[in-house]
This record gives sequence, C-alpha cells and structure tokens, in this order.
Amino acid sequence: MTTPQTKKGVLIVAGQYYPEYGGPAKKAKVYRDCLSAKNVDVQMLILDNKVISPTTTPVGTVTRIFLPTGNPSIFLFALCKLFIFFLKNFKKWKNIHFIGIQKRTLVVILLGFLFFKKMVLHSSLMGQDDLQTATSSRLRKFIVKKADAYLALSNEIEKSSIHVANSLGIEQHYFPNAVLPSVIGQIKQKNKRKVRKSLENRFNIPLTGPIVCFSGFVCSRKGVDFLLESWRLIEKQSNNASLIIVGPLHLPDFPENDLFISHMKNFLTSNSIKRVFFTGNLEHEKVFEIYHVADVFAFPSRREGMPSACLEAMAFNAVPILVSQEWVDCRVWKNNRTAIIVDRYDAHQYSAAVCELLENKNRMHLLGSNASALIHKSHNFENQCDWLCDNIYL
Repeated sequence: MTTPQTKKGVLIVAGQYYPEYGGPAKKAKVYRDCLSAKNVDVQMLILDNKVISPTTTPVGTVTRIFLPTGNPSIFLFALCKLFIFFLKNFKKWKNIHFIGIQKRTLVVILLGFLFFKKMVLHSSLMGQDDLQTATSSRLRKFIVKKADAYLALSNEIEKSSIHVANSLGIEQHYFPNAVLPSVIGQIKQKNKRKVRKSLENRFNIPLTGPIVCFSGFVCSRKGVDFLLESWRLIEKQSNNASLIIVGPLHLPDFPENDLFISHMKNFLTSNSIKRVFFTGNLEHEKVFEIYHVADVFAFPSRREGMPSACLEAMAFNAVPILVSQEWVDCRVWKNNRTAIIVDRYDAHQYSAAVCELLENKNRMHLLGSNASALIHKSHNFENQCDWLCDNIYL
C-alpha cells in the first residue's frame, strides 16, 4: 500500500495571531487543521503589525514577520525578509493562500504573484471603502484577475468582487464563511443535561429554564447595549430564562470599551436585572458547549461581515434573532425559516420576538433544524478544503 504524497502550501495570516478572538487568525487555524487532516503540509507565515505575544501558538512550521506601516525603514526591512522567505520556498511550495488581506499586505500579494503558481485570496480587499480608496482600480482588477479563489466574508464583499470579476470577463470560485462540522459533531454527542450542569458548576449560575446566548466582543457595535435593554423586558415576561454573554469585555487595542462595560453594568444594577451572566473569553470547546444547550442566539449586531459565531450557533440548532441590517444576507438568514429578523432597533419588538420563540417549542425546533441543515450544507470548511486540495494544493 503506497503512502499518499504530501501536498505543500503556504498560508499567510495578515494581522495579530489571536485565534481565540476570531478573525483572520481563527480562519487560518481552522484551514490549517482541516488541510493537515487531508495530508497537506502548510507553512504558516504570520504578518504581525504589533509586537504582541499571542496566548495560542500555531503548531507546525511558522514564520513570524513584524510588518508595521508606520516605520518605513522597518517596513522595508520586513519586505526584504519576505523576499528571502519567498525566494527560499518558491520551488518547494507552488501555491499561496492569503487570509485577512490589509493595506500593508498588498505588496506581499504582488510578491506572491511572482513566486507562486496558485493563489487563494481570503480577504475583505474588495469590500472595505478604505482599501478601495487606497488601492487603484487597476491594481484591484489585477489582483482579482490573478486569484484562483476568493473567500467572500460578507454579501457586500462578494457582490463587489463579482462585479470586478465580471468586468474582466473571468470566473472565480467563491467561498462563504464556514464552520467545521466534525468538531461540532463531537460536541453534539455530549449529553445536554450534563453540559448544563457543568456550566452551572463552572460559572455558579442556575440554568433552570431556556437559555439565550450571545457570543462576541462585548461592545456597542455588537449591539450588546440594545440586547440588555431588550432583556430588561424579556426578564419580566420569562422570569426563568437566562442570558449568557460569551466573549471578552476588555481587549488591549480597545481601552475605550471599558467605559461601555461600566455603563452596561450600571444599567443591569439600576434595573435589577438578575439573569444575565458574563463568562468572559472562553476556549472554543466551551463556547460550543454553550451553543449546544442554547435555545436562541441573540445577535442584534449593528455591523458584521458574515459572523462565525452566528454560523456556529446555527450549526448547533440555536435560532438566531437578528435586527435587519445590510450585513444580514437573506441567503443565510431567512426570516421565519432559519432565523427571526426584526425590522428595527425596537426593544419591545425584539423582546417580543425572543419571548414568542421561547414559548413556541415546535417552531423553535423547526427553525433550529432548518438553520443547522443550511450551515452544514452550504457553510462547510471541510467541503471548501476538498476543493482546495483538488484545485489549489496540487
């Protein structure tokens, strides 16, 4: 029996390596783990714009290069190191896979075109106004034309990049944001009653009734202030429901958020709101356990791409309740089929939507099943990696 030949590739991460906080690094880790299981040896190149030691270090071959934009001399030195890195490896690796493209990495992309035969762009390059302004139309078109595949992290990014591709008369393979079903399947096998008991013991909270959860950075952009305003009304109507808020309250890059957290805590105290529990930042498995026992995923975020947290919660049959915004892609979040979508930021309307769903178990289970089926079919990292192995990592 012959051993399958190991394929090789380079995976580039632009930005700090913080897989526990999501974003590009989290995507990179998932892709790397998934591709490794398919016999692909991936070299990871991390382009840090800040000297911050991550709490999680990726396993395997890793090259870290500090690539700031504010210091021209250090930036040029970093580019020289990148050039040497590519020069050493271009015969060994025939493809390159970018995640999280930012302004400072455009030069790196161009270097990649010189050395590698295949290129996957996982980015918001086509969707962010500042990047479109900073990058000439001719350069954007050149990059899109050269790419072999593209990750569309939101509906707007997809439409923008498709528009450019169509204007060039080319076709590209687009990936939506996705989840990893094999990991989710392992958590789903756990007994829900035991998981609830474990959560009660760990956080010292009584979970006697329905569970509503939120996951993400606890900040205004995520709509946490609106969620707590709505929960004040929900708690009066459903006095045994619990709201579990998962995610960091403080991040080094956002010290201004401390004032927001202080206001939120004062709001809870002044309104005698009892059944709201903050877990802080958790390891991924523990977040998944909360999704596993949750009935509803409350996510009134004001601005997103295609949020991983929402997709992951849906994969666990938790029904998302959203507020109609530009980021809410109707192909994923179909009102009254895979989600509940209220049309404006009205706490009475949002609280009524949550309470009605909690009271109607049959409808909640139907929507949860629909949501889970959609995610496993159309937002599946393993399917994406199959395509990458067949078309990119040759």
